[in-house]
Amino acid sequence: MDNYTEKRKYKRAPCETESVTFQGKDLAITIRGLKSVDISEGGLKLVSPRCLITGQKLLVKLTLPEADIEVEIFAEAIWCEPNRDSPGEFLVGLQFISLSAWQTAVIRKYVDKH
Repeated sequence: MDNYTEKRKYKRAPCETESVTFQGKDLAITIRGLKSVDISEGGLKLVSPRCLITGQKLLVKLTLPEADIEVEIFAEAIWCEPNRDSPGEFLVGLQFISLSAWQTAVIRKYVDKH
């Protein structure tokens, strides 16, 4: 019997948007039109054409579906793995760094609604 229990700190919600942009600290990478998969107050999972280095810090610009609000959040790449459903793409886990009260409220409202 599998005794796995969910250990996530924050509730996650599907978040399919192609309005995701991120820029590396040195601004050497800018990738627009990324597709997000899910979001929580703690982070974001998205599909990327390239693998990010664990620990890489990024500025993420994200427009939440239905909210029509662009949110800019600093994040850190926590993991990256090949996307089994789409060869040549990667799934990337980003952890948000120091969300403002407003950013937290916008994301929480979206997650609670979904």
